[in-house]
Amino acid sequence: MSSAQAASTAFPAPIGGVPFNSDLAPSIVFVVAYAAVIPLGLYRIIQTKSRTLCTLSTVFFVVERLVTYSLRASAAHTRSQDTSRGLTRYWQSTYGIGYLSIFSSIAAIIHSLLVNATFGVPSAPASESDLDAEKDQPLVTQQTHSVPTEGDQPRARYWYRRICISLSLSSLITLILGIVSGVEYPSAESNPKTANAVEGLRYTTTGMAFIQILIFQGLSVWGYLRVPRISRSGALTMAVLCALLNVVSIYRLVVMHNKTPSLTSTGPGSLNSMTSKATFYIFHVLPEWLAATTLLAINVRQTFGTGMFGDYRLLDKKPAP
Repeated sequence: MSSAQAASTAFPAPIGGVPFNSDLAPSIVFVVAYAAVIPLGLYRIIQTKSRTLCTLSTVFFVVERLVTYSLRASAAHTRSQDTSRGLTRYWQSTYGIGYLSIFSSIAAIIHSLLVNATFGVPSAPASESDLDAEKDQPLVTQQTHSVPTEGDQPRARYWYRRICISLSLSSLITLILGIVSGVEYPSAESNPKTANAVEGLRYTTTGMAFIQILIFQGLSVWGYLRVPRISRSGALTMAVLCALLNVVSIYRLVVMHNKTPSLTSTGPGSLNSMTSKATFYIFHVLPEWLAATTLLAINVRQTFGTGMFGDYRLLDKKPAP
Protein backbone atom coordinates (compact mmCIF):
# COMPACT_ATOMS: atom_id res chain seq x y z
CA MET A 1 0.00 0.00 0.00
CA SER A 2 1.39 3.42 -0.91
CA SER A 3 1.76 6.12 1.72
CA ALA A 4 -0.99 8.14 0.00
CA GLN A 5 -3.38 5.21 0.22
CA ALA A 6 -2.46 4.60 3.84
CA ALA A 7 -3.15 8.22 4.70
CA SER A 8 -6.52 8.14 2.95
CA THR A 9 -7.67 5.03 4.82
CA ALA A 10 -6.19 5.92 8.20
CA PHE A 11 -8.58 6.07 11.15
CA PRO A 12 -8.20 7.05 14.83
CA ALA A 13 -5.86 4.64 16.58
CA PRO A 14 -7.52 2.52 19.28
CA ILE A 15 -6.84 3.81 22.78
CA GLY A 16 -4.77 1.13 24.49
CA GLY A 17 -4.06 -0.52 21.16
CA VAL A 18 -5.22 -4.08 20.52
CA PRO A 19 -4.07 -6.84 22.89
CA PHE A 20 -0.91 -8.58 21.71
CA ASN A 21 1.00 -11.28 23.58
CA SER A 22 2.87 -8.54 25.44
CA ASP A 23 -0.44 -7.41 26.96
CA LEU A 24 -1.04 -10.73 28.71
CA ALA A 25 1.11 -10.04 31.79
CA PRO A 26 -0.14 -6.48 32.53
CA SER A 27 -3.73 -7.56 31.88
CA ILE A 28 -3.40 -10.37 34.41
CA VAL A 29 -1.82 -7.96 36.90
CA PHE A 30 -4.87 -5.69 36.71
CA VAL A 31 -7.28 -8.64 36.81
CA VAL A 32 -5.68 -9.56 40.14
CA ALA A 33 -5.62 -5.91 41.28
CA TYR A 34 -9.31 -5.37 40.60
CA ALA A 35 -10.24 -8.79 41.99
CA ALA A 36 -8.55 -7.73 45.25
CA VAL A 37 -10.74 -4.59 45.43
CA ILE A 38 -14.08 -6.36 44.88
CA PRO A 39 -14.29 -7.77 48.46
CA LEU A 40 -13.72 -4.25 49.75
CA GLY A 41 -16.56 -2.92 47.59
CA LEU A 42 -18.86 -5.73 48.76
CA TYR A 43 -17.91 -4.99 52.38
CA ARG A 44 -18.92 -1.35 51.93
CA ILE A 45 -22.29 -2.44 50.55
CA ILE A 46 -22.97 -5.08 53.20
CA GLN A 47 -21.95 -3.02 56.25
CA THR A 48 -24.71 -0.63 57.29
CA LYS A 49 -22.26 1.91 58.71
CA SER A 50 -20.47 2.28 55.36
CA ARG A 51 -23.33 1.61 52.93
CA THR A 52 -24.03 4.57 50.64
CA LEU A 53 -25.29 4.95 47.10
CA CYS A 54 -22.61 7.58 46.52
CA THR A 55 -20.00 4.88 45.87
CA LEU A 56 -22.22 2.33 44.12
CA SER A 57 -21.09 3.43 40.64
CA THR A 58 -17.47 2.90 41.71
CA VAL A 59 -18.26 -0.63 42.87
CA PHE A 60 -19.85 -1.32 39.47
CA PHE A 61 -16.76 0.16 37.81
CA VAL A 62 -14.44 -2.22 39.67
CA VAL A 63 -16.52 -5.24 38.62
CA GLU A 64 -16.64 -3.99 35.03
CA ARG A 65 -12.88 -3.46 34.92
CA LEU A 66 -12.33 -7.00 36.18
CA VAL A 67 -14.32 -8.17 33.15
CA THR A 68 -12.45 -5.76 30.86
CA TYR A 69 -8.97 -7.00 31.74
CA SER A 70 -10.07 -10.63 31.82
CA LEU A 71 -11.23 -10.20 28.21
CA ARG A 72 -8.03 -8.33 27.37
CA ALA A 73 -5.93 -11.13 28.82
CA SER A 74 -7.93 -13.69 26.84
CA ALA A 75 -7.51 -11.69 23.63
CA ALA A 76 -3.77 -11.33 24.26
CA HIS A 77 -3.56 -15.10 24.55
CA THR A 78 -5.80 -15.76 21.52
CA ARG A 79 -4.64 -13.61 18.63
CA SER A 80 -7.80 -14.35 16.59
CA GLN A 81 -9.66 -11.93 18.89
CA ASP A 82 -7.40 -8.99 17.99
CA THR A 83 -9.79 -7.58 15.41
CA SER A 84 -13.12 -8.68 16.91
CA ARG A 85 -15.57 -5.87 16.16
CA GLY A 86 -17.57 -6.60 19.29
CA LEU A 87 -14.53 -6.49 21.58
CA THR A 88 -13.13 -3.43 19.80
CA ARG A 89 -16.45 -1.65 20.25
CA TYR A 90 -16.58 -2.62 23.91
CA TRP A 91 -13.01 -1.61 24.72
CA GLN A 92 -13.18 1.77 22.99
CA SER A 93 -16.48 2.53 24.75
CA THR A 94 -15.42 1.47 28.23
CA TYR A 95 -12.00 3.15 28.08
CA GLY A 96 -13.72 6.36 26.97
CA ILE A 97 -16.38 6.55 29.68
CA GLY A 98 -15.51 4.01 32.37
CA TYR A 99 -13.64 6.41 34.62
CA LEU A 100 -16.67 8.70 34.66
CA SER A 101 -18.29 6.12 36.97
CA ILE A 102 -15.69 7.04 39.59
CA PHE A 103 -16.24 10.70 38.80
CA SER A 104 -19.98 10.40 39.52
CA SER A 105 -19.13 9.08 43.00
CA ILE A 106 -16.65 11.91 43.60
CA ALA A 107 -19.17 14.51 42.37
CA ALA A 108 -21.81 13.20 44.80
CA ILE A 109 -19.33 13.33 47.69
CA ILE A 110 -18.18 16.89 46.90
CA HIS A 111 -21.84 17.90 46.63
CA SER A 112 -22.48 16.49 50.13
CA LEU A 113 -19.35 18.09 51.57
CA LEU A 114 -20.37 21.54 50.39
CA VAL A 115 -23.98 21.20 51.51
CA ASN A 116 -23.00 19.79 54.93
CA ALA A 117 -20.81 22.84 55.52
CA THR A 118 -23.79 25.21 55.21
CA PHE A 119 -25.81 23.82 58.11
CA GLY A 120 -25.70 25.83 61.30
CA VAL A 121 -24.34 24.58 64.61
CA PRO A 122 -25.65 25.12 68.15
CA SER A 123 -22.95 27.68 68.85
CA ALA A 124 -21.00 30.06 66.66
CA PRO A 125 -18.36 30.10 65.45
CA ALA A 126 -18.28 26.41 64.54
CA SER A 127 -15.61 24.38 66.25
CA GLU A 128 -13.91 21.22 65.10
CA SER A 129 -15.59 19.31 67.94
CA ASP A 130 -19.00 20.38 66.61
CA LEU A 131 -18.16 18.96 63.21
CA ASP A 132 -16.76 15.72 64.62
CA ALA A 133 -19.92 15.14 66.65
CA GLU A 134 -22.05 15.36 63.48
CA LYS A 135 -19.88 13.19 61.24
CA ASP A 136 -21.68 9.97 62.06
CA GLN A 137 -25.11 11.42 61.28
CA PRO A 138 -26.57 10.79 57.82
CA LEU A 139 -26.67 13.89 55.67
CA VAL A 140 -30.45 13.52 55.39
CA THR A 141 -30.77 13.76 59.18
CA GLN A 142 -28.83 17.01 59.13
CA GLN A 143 -31.38 18.46 56.71
CA THR A 144 -34.40 17.95 58.96
CA HIS A 145 -33.69 20.63 61.54
CA SER A 146 -37.00 22.33 62.25
CA VAL A 147 -35.38 25.14 64.23
CA PRO A 148 -32.89 27.44 62.49
CA THR A 149 -29.46 27.40 64.12
CA GLU A 150 -26.67 29.94 64.22
CA GLY A 151 -24.49 30.07 61.16
CA ASP A 152 -27.02 28.39 58.86
CA GLN A 153 -26.42 29.35 55.19
CA PRO A 154 -29.55 28.44 53.19
CA ARG A 155 -28.57 30.69 50.27
CA ALA A 156 -25.16 29.06 49.85
CA ARG A 157 -26.80 25.66 50.19
CA TYR A 158 -29.28 26.58 47.45
CA TRP A 159 -26.50 27.45 45.00
CA TYR A 160 -24.23 24.53 45.90
CA ARG A 161 -27.08 22.17 45.13
CA ARG A 162 -27.90 23.71 41.79
CA ILE A 163 -24.31 24.00 40.65
CA CYS A 164 -23.45 20.40 41.59
CA ILE A 165 -26.67 18.93 40.18
CA SER A 166 -26.31 20.85 36.91
CA LEU A 167 -22.71 19.68 36.48
CA SER A 168 -23.62 16.10 37.33
CA LEU A 169 -26.45 16.12 34.78
CA SER A 170 -24.11 17.51 32.13
CA SER A 171 -21.91 14.44 32.60
CA LEU A 172 -24.78 12.36 31.17
CA ILE A 173 -24.17 14.07 27.83
CA THR A 174 -20.52 13.09 28.08
CA LEU A 175 -21.50 9.48 28.74
CA ILE A 176 -23.85 9.36 25.75
CA LEU A 177 -21.27 10.85 23.37
CA GLY A 178 -18.63 8.45 24.66
CA ILE A 179 -20.88 5.45 24.07
CA VAL A 180 -21.71 6.62 20.55
CA SER A 181 -18.03 7.10 19.66
CA GLY A 182 -17.20 3.61 20.92
CA VAL A 183 -20.12 1.94 19.15
CA GLU A 184 -19.26 3.65 15.85
CA TYR A 185 -15.52 3.00 16.15
CA PRO A 186 -15.38 -0.27 14.12
CA SER A 187 -17.13 1.47 11.20
CA ALA A 188 -14.42 4.13 11.21
CA GLU A 189 -11.92 1.55 9.95
CA SER A 190 -13.44 1.60 6.47
CA ASN A 191 -15.45 4.81 6.30
CA PRO A 192 -13.50 8.13 6.28
CA LYS A 193 -16.60 10.16 7.22
CA THR A 194 -17.27 7.94 10.22
CA ALA A 195 -13.58 8.12 11.12
CA ASN A 196 -13.78 11.92 11.24
CA ALA A 197 -16.99 11.78 13.27
CA VAL A 198 -15.49 9.33 15.76
CA GLU A 199 -12.39 11.49 16.11
CA GLY A 200 -14.53 14.53 16.82
CA LEU A 201 -16.68 12.65 19.32
CA ARG A 202 -13.64 11.31 21.16
CA TYR A 203 -12.16 14.79 21.52
CA THR A 204 -15.53 16.21 22.60
CA THR A 205 -16.16 13.46 25.15
CA THR A 206 -12.71 13.60 26.71
CA GLY A 207 -12.61 17.40 26.62
CA MET A 208 -15.97 17.63 28.39
CA ALA A 209 -14.90 15.06 30.96
CA PHE A 210 -11.67 16.98 31.61
CA ILE A 211 -13.57 20.24 32.17
CA GLN A 212 -16.25 18.65 34.36
CA ILE A 213 -13.67 16.92 36.56
CA LEU A 214 -11.59 20.11 36.71
CA ILE A 215 -14.61 22.13 37.88
CA PHE A 216 -15.33 19.71 40.72
CA GLN A 217 -11.65 19.74 41.61
CA GLY A 218 -11.86 23.52 41.71
CA LEU A 219 -14.91 23.31 43.98
CA SER A 220 -12.96 21.04 46.32
CA VAL A 221 -9.97 23.39 46.45
CA TRP A 222 -12.25 26.41 46.87
CA GLY A 223 -14.09 24.64 49.68
CA TYR A 224 -10.79 23.75 51.35
CA LEU A 225 -9.63 27.38 51.22
CA ARG A 226 -12.84 29.37 51.63
CA VAL A 227 -15.61 27.33 53.29
CA PRO A 228 -15.15 27.51 57.08
CA ARG A 229 -17.03 24.41 58.23
CA ILE A 230 -16.10 22.03 55.42
CA SER A 231 -14.10 18.89 56.16
CA ARG A 232 -10.62 20.04 55.15
CA SER A 233 -9.24 16.51 54.81
CA GLY A 234 -12.33 15.47 52.83
CA ALA A 235 -12.04 18.36 50.39
CA LEU A 236 -8.32 17.71 49.91
CA THR A 237 -8.91 14.00 49.30
CA MET A 238 -11.52 14.75 46.64
CA ALA A 239 -9.20 17.25 44.93
CA VAL A 240 -6.46 14.60 44.74
CA LEU A 241 -8.85 11.98 43.33
CA CYS A 242 -10.04 14.46 40.70
CA ALA A 243 -6.40 15.05 39.74
CA LEU A 244 -5.92 11.29 39.34
CA LEU A 245 -8.93 11.03 37.04
CA ASN A 246 -7.76 13.94 34.94
CA VAL A 247 -4.44 12.17 34.38
CA VAL A 248 -6.59 9.80 32.31
CA SER A 249 -8.25 12.71 30.47
CA ILE A 250 -4.92 14.36 29.70
CA TYR A 251 -3.40 11.10 28.49
CA ARG A 252 -6.34 10.56 26.14
CA LEU A 253 -6.18 14.13 24.80
CA VAL A 254 -2.45 13.71 24.14
CA VAL A 255 -2.68 10.43 22.18
CA MET A 256 -5.99 10.82 20.36
CA HIS A 257 -4.42 12.58 17.37
CA ASN A 258 -2.75 9.33 16.34
CA LYS A 259 -4.10 7.46 13.32
CA THR A 260 -3.43 4.00 11.95
CA PRO A 261 -4.15 2.15 8.70
CA SER A 262 -4.91 -1.11 10.57
CA LEU A 263 -5.90 -2.23 14.05
CA THR A 264 -2.95 -4.61 14.19
CA SER A 265 -0.40 -2.19 12.75
CA THR A 266 2.66 -1.57 14.90
CA GLY A 267 3.79 1.47 12.95
CA PRO A 268 4.14 5.02 14.26
CA GLY A 269 0.86 6.33 15.68
CA SER A 270 -0.76 2.89 15.92
CA LEU A 271 -0.63 2.91 19.76
CA ASN A 272 0.43 -0.73 19.51
CA SER A 273 4.13 -0.26 20.20
CA MET A 274 5.63 -1.36 23.52
CA THR A 275 6.15 2.26 24.53
CA SER A 276 2.56 3.18 23.70
CA LYS A 277 1.24 0.21 25.66
CA ALA A 278 3.41 1.10 28.65
CA THR A 279 2.13 4.68 28.73
CA PHE A 280 -1.43 3.37 28.43
CA TYR A 281 -1.08 1.16 31.50
CA ILE A 282 0.72 3.86 33.49
CA PHE A 283 -1.39 6.92 32.63
CA HIS A 284 -4.81 5.42 31.86
CA VAL A 285 -5.19 2.12 33.70
CA LEU A 286 -3.21 2.76 36.89
CA PRO A 287 -4.84 6.11 37.84
CA GLU A 288 -8.29 4.53 37.47
CA TRP A 289 -7.36 1.70 39.81
CA LEU A 290 -5.78 4.04 42.35
CA ALA A 291 -8.82 6.34 42.39
CA ALA A 292 -11.34 3.49 42.71
CA THR A 293 -9.33 1.69 45.40
CA THR A 294 -8.82 4.87 47.44
CA LEU A 295 -12.51 5.71 47.28
CA LEU A 296 -13.59 2.26 48.45
CA ALA A 297 -10.88 2.09 51.12
CA ILE A 298 -12.49 5.08 52.84
CA ASN A 299 -15.74 4.78 54.79
CA VAL A 300 -17.37 7.51 52.70
CA ARG A 301 -20.60 7.54 54.67
CA GLN A 302 -18.90 8.34 57.97
CA THR A 303 -15.90 10.31 56.72
CA PHE A 304 -17.82 12.66 54.43
CA GLY A 305 -21.23 12.59 56.09
CA THR A 306 -23.07 11.51 52.96
CA GLY A 307 -25.65 9.34 54.63
CA MET A 308 -27.22 6.59 52.58
CA PHE A 309 -28.25 8.72 49.59
CA GLY A 310 -26.04 11.80 49.64
CA ASP A 311 -27.72 15.17 49.21
CA TYR A 312 -30.70 14.41 47.01
CA ARG A 313 -32.91 17.42 47.77
CA LEU A 314 -33.34 20.54 45.69
CA LEU A 315 -34.84 22.37 48.67
CA ASP A 316 -34.64 22.00 52.44
CA LYS A 317 -37.31 19.98 54.12
CA LYS A 318 -40.01 22.29 55.44
CA PRO A 319 -40.21 22.58 59.25
CA ALA A 320 -42.96 20.56 60.90
CA PRO A 321 -45.94 22.77 61.93
